Amino acid sequence: LVKAGFARQVCLSHDCVCSLSSPRMPFPMPKERRPASVMDWSKTMKPMTHLLTDFLPRLRDRGVSNAEIETILRDKPRRLLTGEA
Repeated sequence: LVKAGFARQVCLSHDCVCSLSSPRMPFPMPKERRPASVMDWSKTMKPMTHLLTDFLPRLRDRGVSNAEIETILRDKPRRLLTGEA
């Protein structure tokens, strides 16, 4: 999307389930996609820092500029939250 000129329209978000103490899944999931246990699923979770520590370096490696990242991380959320989107 960035290479196609849509950096102003891209808004990233990140979510994480920080603790799983129940033996059941914390949300509905189709049987064919369910892991054998919650613990199997929790091993694949990314930390809350994933967007900044893992994903942004991948964007840079693929040629996304710091200015475009600034647009995605600061300008677009500001526009969304102030109604300028």
